[in-house]
Amino acid sequence: MTRGTVYVMLILVCLAAGAALWMGRETGDKSNADPLRLVDWSTVEQVACERLNGTRWEMRREGERWMLSSPSVAEGRSVAANDEIRLHIFGVLQDTVPLQSVATQDLDLAEWGIAPPDLRLTLKDAGGSWTIDFGKADVNQEVYYRIADGGTCFKTDRSTLEELWREPRWLRDPHLCDVPLHRVTYLRFRPRNREGFDLEKVGLKWMVRRGDEPARRGDYVLCEQVVNGLSGMRGDPPPPDAVPEIPSGKPAYRVEVRDQDGSEHAFSVLLVDDENHRIVAKRDDEPDVRFVPGSFRRFLDYEAKDLEDPVFIGFDARDLSSIELKGPGRPGVLHLKKTGGRWLLAIGPEFLWAVDVDAFRKLRDALLGMRVESRLAEVADFEPDVTAVFQLSENTQAPPVYVEFSKPDAEGRRFARRSDEDGGVLLPRIANHVLETPYWALLSRHVAAGLDASIDKIAIRDREGVERTVVRTGEKSWRLESVTREGRPIADPKGREVAAEFLQGLLVKLTYFQVLEFAGPPDAATKASFEKPLYVVRWHHPEAKRRIPADSPWVQDLKVVEIGRRIDDTRYACRINTFPNLIFYISGEDLNRIEDALRGMK
Repeated sequence: MTRGTVYVMLILVCLAAGAALWMGRETGDKSNADPLRLVDWSTVEQVACERLNGTRWEMRREGERWMLSSPSVAEGRSVAANDEIRLHIFGVLQDTVPLQSVATQDLDLAEWGIAPPDLRLTLKDAGGSWTIDFGKADVNQEVYYRIADGGTCFKTDRSTLEELWREPRWLRDPHLCDVPLHRVTYLRFRPRNREGFDLEKVGLKWMVRRGDEPARRGDYVLCEQVVNGLSGMRGDPPPPDAVPEIPSGKPAYRVEVRDQDGSEHAFSVLLVDDENHRIVAKRDDEPDVRFVPGSFRRFLDYEAKDLEDPVFIGFDARDLSSIELKGPGRPGVLHLKKTGGRWLLAIGPEFLWAVDVDAFRKLRDALLGMRVESRLAEVADFEPDVTAVFQLSENTQAPPVYVEFSKPDAEGRRFARRSDEDGGVLLPRIANHVLETPYWALLSRHVAAGLDASIDKIAIRDREGVERTVVRTGEKSWRLESVTREGRPIADPKGREVAAEFLQGLLVKLTYFQVLEFAGPPDAATKASFEKPLYVVRWHHPEAKRRIPADSPWVQDLKVVEIGRRIDDTRYACRINTFPNLIFYISGEDLNRIEDALRGMK
């Protein structure tokens, strides 16, 4: 063995011995260790503090919350602890660095207030319990601390540990209600000098009630702010000599809150001190008053009428899955469905048609945003002129809401009532144009027939009654299948191939058919023109059976467009079998594509 190897082995032995001694010091002899280093602060679940003057308090973890108990807090019952102060105490103790350490036998324990201790702190973590004694501060505001009956004392700055000497009333949660906003289901507000109100959360809505009147839907955002402001009031205990004189009799304001579990919390506002920008309030379960910042003052000024929603329907558009308008007071049924994130117009039980996005949004926003002219405790029975049905999405777990509208009165106003609310409202005449919107005003101007590849048969009938039919034989190849008049063959197609370029323009139009304008039901002249139309275009695609309504006069496996009379130099009247009683206009360019395709078939 070489000399170098011997030196290396000796060094390793020394390191191992030193590590063993250090570990033995840390794990074996804890009476001389810094007690604040022994605590596992991440697992602390209980803290108790007892001072020489008899003041005691205890904090313990209960689930996700820390609770405080003390004979002088809330009449001895456990209450929510002040998390800000608790975290500050934990942080300061964890970060405390001793200024020096002294053997216990070399220190006058009585003079430094360690025996008996001026303050004894007991902590419980995952590893067990720790009892730490703190002494009195000297003229330099320095204190000694040690583990109970430990052999070493450690000096530190008392100012960093000031929170330990606080009165227990400062350690409780400063909120006047021990319930967060998302758990509040009911709030009662009673001012001394005016009418109060009740707020109750029903599903996704806040309902406002005053006196014996029916509950009315509240402005959701404003109600949330008021509930959050009143239930979230917080304040600190004032100095004993700073409490102003409190008027006798009823409190200025009374607030009662109920949470999801049915627990009730209540406090009273005893005095509003506008001069000093503060509010004096007191919890029912606490003997002392609190000073609440004056910034909460504005929440005390709200009245029920301020909280009622001025919008009659007011659903969030994102929560809706269906809107239906029907009744004798409008031109037919307007039924809109949300499918795959898109809104479509439902025609019959199966057929869905794309909507014009801008027109739909205007109608939806005007319908949901109808503003109330006045509210009525009762609405006399009336025959509904228009009924609106709103189906909410499944995740809301809410039933459909029916809204009935009366006929317009002499001034054009309508009475209305909802199935989910008591009472009714009077709506201004501006609501009429929304309720009377015809379904064709929402139709998309693009008549989509599917992709090119999905169309496998096209038939065009000209004004002479001759119909030519081509069928797809490949991706870009077509064959003339028949030439007929009134269903009888008049020529032998002989399997003639048709050049794809003659049909390509027509296919593009069939796939993305541009409507200039929806004209509504046809007039007599236009209706007569369809008895002998200029052209009839029929095509087949795999989705046709699903898209054509059962009561359509055309065969189920075809989609049909009829070109009627010429309206002017740029427009031609047209109708499609999915809307047999609705006329829309197409351009001369569309007509040219039909004629080009027809020439290619000859």
